[in-house]
Parts: sequence; structure tokens; C-alpha cells
Amino acid sequence: MEHKWFARLANIKRKNSWCPQCAPNCHQSIEEAKRIAHDRNGDCLSKKYINNNSPLLWRCAIGHEWYSPFASIKNSGTWCPHCQFNRRLTLEDAKQIAISRGGECLSENFDNSKSILLWHCGKGHEWYARFHSIKNLNSWCPYCAGHRITLEDVKQIAIDKGGECLSQEYINSYTPLIWKCNKGHEWSAKLHGIKNLNTWCPKCAGNKRLTLEEANQIASIKNGRCLSEKYLNGRQNLLWQCSIGHKWLASLERVKNKNSWCPECNRHSIETAKSLARTRNGDCLSSNYVNNKTPLQWKCENGHIWTTNLNKIKDYHQWCPTCERYYDAHTKLLWRCEKSHIWEAPPKTILRGGWCSLCSYFKRENLCREIISKYLGPPSKNRKPDFLKTLEHPRGLELDIPYYHYGFAIEVQGEQHEKYIKFFHRDDPNNFIRQQERDQLKKELCEENQIVLRMKEKSMPIYVYAIDEIPKESLKHMKSNRFAPDWPFRLLVCGGSHSGKTNMVVNLMLGNKLQRMFNGKKGERYIKNDNLILVGKHTEPKWQIVQTSFQIFANSQKPYREDVTFKRITPDRIPDITKFSPGQSTVVVFEDLCAESKKTQERIIPYFISGRHQNISPIYVTQKYQAVPKIIRENLSHLVMFRGSGSREDICRIVRQYTDDPKKASKIIDKHLRDRDFVVFDFTKATDDPLAIRLGWDTSLKLDE
Repeated sequence: MEHKWFARLANIKRKNSWCPQCAPNCHQSIEEAKRIAHDRNGDCLSKKYINNNSPLLWRCAIGHEWYSPFASIKNSGTWCPHCQFNRRLTLEDAKQIAISRGGECLSENFDNSKSILLWHCGKGHEWYARFHSIKNLNSWCPYCAGHRITLEDVKQIAIDKGGECLSQEYINSYTPLIWKCNKGHEWSAKLHGIKNLNTWCPKCAGNKRLTLEEANQIASIKNGRCLSEKYLNGRQNLLWQCSIGHKWLASLERVKNKNSWCPECNRHSIETAKSLARTRNGDCLSSNYVNNKTPLQWKCENGHIWTTNLNKIKDYHQWCPTCERYYDAHTKLLWRCEKSHIWEAPPKTILRGGWCSLCSYFKRENLCREIISKYLGPPSKNRKPDFLKTLEHPRGLELDIPYYHYGFAIEVQGEQHEKYIKFFHRDDPNNFIRQQERDQLKKELCEENQIVLRMKEKSMPIYVYAIDEIPKESLKHMKSNRFAPDWPFRLLVCGGSHSGKTNMVVNLMLGNKLQRMFNGKKGERYIKNDNLILVGKHTEPKWQIVQTSFQIFANSQKPYREDVTFKRITPDRIPDITKFSPGQSTVVVFEDLCAESKKTQERIIPYFISGRHQNISPIYVTQKYQAVPKIIRENLSHLVMFRGSGSREDICRIVRQYTDDPKKASKIIDKHLRDRDFVVFDFTKATDDPLAIRLGWDTSLKLDE
């Protein structure tokens, strides 16, 4: 079918996503859920399917029942949590997984999923890796994948830090190595910490190494004892005993930093679960309790039975999903305020203090959406597109008012996006930092996916005052041809060498006046400025014609006389815009300067941002559209494109605001450019104005032909 679309490699590779246009033809249904359950000797008990993120009720072969989204069952390969928690993984599981991947597990000892085992792939490579990585993270042979780290790589990492690695053998990034810093300190640490967590010498860093004596002191403070006699590091399990005599294993790091202690004394029992259920007029039907993460079976006062762990009932205040139609803190529910406004919001928003958006300070977003909808129709309901889903934000960042078919989205942002506000950021400045990081990430992802993001301040009404430094009456006399750009303008002219871009600018400056003068007639310059400044290193002969013509105009008698001036300057002499008087109209042409230094570009930018206030109209002449500083491209009133000015994708991005089929339109424009025509975009006109896009300056270009 040859559908084309934009997507991140991570979504294609890890989330198994593919063509969004073909996807609707493969819509999952309750029948597919039942088929998958049947293949696993179980059943899907739900009657209705909403989407793959909506929880369904499942039953395994043993009879356990639980709720889980269809996506988890189908794509992540999960199944019964009861069987999963009650079944202990063995070495045989590791060997079976290795066989399924065309290899084998060579280890003979197995403790748990975090055990480091020796693996052998089908090509004969051998390596060490945790069983958890092989089973759950779908990793396999690092040699075949081309990502194998060698001892030479390890030693180079140490050299980069000004030290050395003393070990003579490297197994994997989780096997401790001996390191030496530039001050002669030696210590043992894993490559993972050195390479990925940027750790180094603990003595130089001032880190005090934990000891067995400190373990005994901590145990004594808690009226207990540390029974271990050997100590390696803070992550090694030690044997502890509480004041009642219970014994258990735990690392010193956990006891010291996480303030944990005897699990027997702190352990909840099945009675805790049953007592909690009775407070809600229900019951806990399970008879065995392992920990607060192990699923239990519950029954509400209406007889509904479901499965979830004690942690969600006790700490997250969840209860019967059938009665409340509530599955988790992220599922949107319907709410009604005292003024009878109805809206959708997830429980996590309400728990964090959110409430009716129409009644609150945030109602301007809805007002903005309502106003824009009157002109453009309703925005897209999908406010969390796939391209805003990342590893840090798997549920996706949210756009306020998206119009994907127009190629833009609007973010209604208040002052909490610009500065720390105690109320909005819940007394935590870090929340403000995270807010700005999310905003920046959202902006970058939108730009990568060709979505223009417009920001609107919602804490302040905007009024339009039709007053400027230059009276509008005087602007009417600044051009003699109705197709010329209105003064003041900000013009970008792009095109390859010998495409005609300089010739077009010269024509704007001279119009038909010079030719008509020689025929004894009064002509007009298309743009009637007082001064022309040319900024560049290499001036074309055409500009000598302009300079001579301006001298002729200035020295002629009436009616041909015009007080005009022409001046050439080099890029290092670009004046500050405040040096110009608004009483004189000035055109400043920047000729082929996109390769100049950043300092030069910074001198040019104010002409496009604030030049109009000094009666300046800048023209930037260059070869490639994308080579122009972005802030200049975003502040244009007109864009003129010649052959070789940009790629088809560049044209597609520009034209998508004018048409529903930007690809077709970009082909039409590209054909005209190849035929040595030039195309003008007038951003001062409405997108449906016939002269918004022109072939030359005077002919409307229709994109639907």
C-alpha cells in the first residue's frame, strides 16, 4: 500500500508498532482477547472491549482471576500474577530460554533472576549476563549485537578519568574490577558505576566506606544485633536479629539509608487485609499472604470479585473496579462540580488538588479552545500522540490544543511555566525544573515531527492597539505596485547560484523607473525607500547598476528626482538598529551572509525582530532555506524561493498550513522551481487569500490543480 509516516525507532523496535493507517484494519476485539486467553489455557471473562489499555478480566488454567490491560497480555507476554508470584524460577527456565534462542546456558548453579550466568550463543560466543536481562529485557549475545566491551575499552575509560584499571580480566559491567586514581588510591567497583553513573575514587570524593562496626552500631540503636562476621560492601546481605529474636537477611545500605528493619515485626498478615476489607463492607477471600505486592482476592458488598494487591487497597485507596468503574490512578473518570460542570480527569489529578477547569484559574485554556474551534473546527481528541511518548514519559506528554492536520498545536501556558510558584509546584522547586524540562522536550519532539508549537499566555488578556512608530497613512506611499510587499516587510530570498534571486531583489529596488526615464516617461520604483544599505563581502555587478541608478535619480530634475542614497558596508560594520531614524525609510540587504560567524548573525537578527520600529525593512539573500538562523525564519513577512533553495521536505513544512495535502502541494511548487520560476509566500495574508502563495509577485498560485 506504500503508506508513509513518521515514527521513532524505539516505538518500532520495542513497542512493536507499525503503520498507523493499516492499524485500524487490524482492530483488536474481545474475540481476539478470548483467543489469546484460550491459547494460554485460560479465558477472558469480560464482555466488552474498549481499547488495548482498558483492563479486562482474565482467568488462568488454575482458576485465578485478575484484571489486566489487553496490551500487557498481548504485547508484553504477561499472564496470571498468582502463578507468577508463587512459581520460583529455576536453572531449567534459564536453559529453556537459551535453547529457544538457539544457544545454551552453561552455568550449573542458580539462585534467582539476578544471578549472573554463563551463556553460549549459536555462533559459539560465550558471555556472562543476569537471567533477568535475558528473560525480561530480551537481551542476548553482545558479540553478535556488536556492543561487546573489551578490557581495552575499560582501561581507556580509566585513562580518560586520569587513572588506570588494574584488573587483567573483564567479564561484564557488573563484575567488580580494581581501579586506581591519579592519587594512588585503589578500590573495587563495577564498570557500570564508573561508566554509566560517572562514579570514581570514593576516597577522593570524600565518601566514607561503610564497615561492619557501623552495622553493629546501627543494630544496637534499633535494640538488635548484626550477626554477620564478614563485610564486603554496602549492598551485600548481612544477617540481622531484632529484639524479639527474628532473623533475616538485608544489606547494610538498605538498613542504614532506607531505615528498614525486621520484616517479621513490620509484616502485614492476612488479617490486616481482611480487617481492611471489613471497613469497606467487603471481604478478603484469600487465605495466604506473602507481601503487600502479592495479589489477593477481594469481594465487595455487591458481590463483585476481583484481584489486586494489599498495597493498592491500603495505600492507594482503591476498591471494587466494577462498582466504581475505576481501574487505576491514570484512567479518566467523569466528575461533576457544584455548578454542574461535567468533565473527564484521572483520579491522580483530583488527588493532587485539581478540580473543575471551568470554575478554576485554568479556564482560559477552554476559552482559547472554544474560540479557535469556531474558526478551525474542533481540535484532535488525541492529545498524547505517539511521538510524545518516551522512556521517561511512557504514557506520553500532552498537547493542549492539537491540530495535526494543520501541522500545529497550541500550548496555553501560564506563569508557572516561566517561574517558580509555590502553589502550582506544590512547594517543591524541583517540580518547576521538571516542568521546564518537559516543556523543552515537548517542543523538540514537535519540531522533529513537523508540528509547529505555538505558546499562548493564559494569565493575561491580549488587546490589539493599532498604533506604531510609523503612521499607517505614510505606509501607503511606500510602494507603487500593489503586488509589492507592504512596508515595513521582512523578506527572505533563497535560491541556488545563478537562479535569479539577486536579479529579483534588484527589480524590487528599481521597478520600471530607469527604463521609462530613458523613454521620456515617468516610471516608479516598486519599493519607494529613502536609503538602501548593502551588507556583504562580494557584491555582484547588478548592485553597481542599482548604485548608479540611485545616483541618477538623486541628480535628476523633476519629475524624475528622488532623494535616495546607496551605501555598501562589510559584515563587521553592521550598525545597531537604534542608530537609524524612523523618519527615513531604509532597506538593508544582507547578501550571502549565512556562512558568517555567529557574532555576525546576532547582529543581523535584531533587524528582523525590531527593525520595523526604526522604519527598516531587511532582506536576507542566501542559497539554502535551512541555513538561515531559525529565529529569522520565524519572523518573516515574506519568503521567496528559487530553484535549489530547499528540499521537498522543506517546502512541505512551509506549505502544510495552506492545504490539507502538503505533499501534493510541495510537488506542484517544486515543479515550478525546477522550471526556473520563483514562488512567493506572503505570511501577512490569510491562508485562504489567493495572493498568500504566488507564482512570481503578481500571479496567484493554486495548489489544488
